[in-house]
Amino acid sequence: MMVVYGETDEYNNHSEIQENWDNCLVKCYWDDDCLVVQKVNDRCRLFSFGSLTINRLDSSSQSILAFKRNETNDTCPAKSFQLTFESSSSEWIDEKGFIYNLTFTSFNNQWIFDYTVTRCPDNSALWTRNTSKGIFHVCVETRLFPNNTNNVYEEAHNLCMEPNGMGLTAPFDSTELKSFIATKKDLFAAGQNNGALDSTMWIDGRSYESKNYIYDDISHVGTASYLFGGNEPDGVGPNYCLFLEYNNGIGDKLCKDLGSSYGRGAFCRVRPIPV
Repeated sequence: MMVVYGETDEYNNHSEIQENWDNCLVKCYWDDDCLVVQKVNDRCRLFSFGSLTINRLDSSSQSILAFKRNETNDTCPAKSFQLTFESSSSEWIDEKGFIYNLTFTSFNNQWIFDYTVTRCPDNSALWTRNTSKGIFHVCVETRLFPNNTNNVYEEAHNLCMEPNGMGLTAPFDSTELKSFIATKKDLFAAGQNNGALDSTMWIDGRSYESKNYIYDDISHVGTASYLFGGNEPDGVGPNYCLFLEYNNGIGDKLCKDLGSSYGRGAFCRVRPIPV
């Protein structure tokens, strides 16, 4: 808990108890739902996780509050307390699939907490990806080109950037790959959507040189986790793009290739929506 002179103008998302200050600090510290505690005479206000701003005051104000701050060691930084901290963000999900995010930023005279609760849109799937860049909770949606047509990779990128889209994505691991394959089979089984079992879907990856790719989505680890089929990828040079092919592996084709069943749509990463 960081104890500072300050105030917040948020009065809706709190409970008030009659308790001495030391006990208030302990209560907030051990309460998973408590983010900030404010001293009010012989009482205190406990603020639940939410979006709020703390305005820094000087000691003459006698307005004291404390907020939670994760530190990287077990030493209290009381003697080296900084007025500003590096920005940080943490994200987690619950059993209902709700995505919680708390972002902390600071300036000379303010500490700002931005708290959101979101979920994946209907017709999309939630995946958790644990990477060296962090843990990502990703919403994946399958989008088909209009009128049951096929199209080139660039148009797949544009399709994935349409409302609420973030660009193309790809299976992060074998579990996701199996799900992507099952989704593709369901889309085109028995000729649905004017498709066939050999219909393919674009995924994230365009080569800028042989077998080296640029991506829309940072939440997967690129081709290091891709399960290629047969001798794929076999394209030589730039402008080869990746797709989920009919034999259930990942392959590559020229980005402008328009074979009869190539590129019926794309696997897209989409933004979660507010709850």
